[in-house]
Amino acid sequence: MQENWYDWAVRTKDYLHNATLSPRQFDAEKTDHVHCEICWAKFSKRSEDLHFGYYEEKSNSWICEECFQSFGALFHWQLK
Repeated sequence: MQENWYDWAVRTKDYLHNATLSPRQFDAEKTDHVHCEICWAKFSKRSEDLHFGYYEEKSNSWICEECFQSFGALFHWQLK
């Protein structure tokens, strides 16, 4: 039986459960790019990449807007 993508994300990203996320602009001064922890969308200063997302400080994780909307209730995320 093939595993559901949502089940995979919930099972393998346990460090994001009940996390507090901060909405923020991506800061290209600290690193040239990062990826969404769930879908791997790219954040960078390049025009074609994402510039805004949600940041989780403990794990240094970024979440894109689409994954925040899709997975927020499943992971029980709260905004800071």
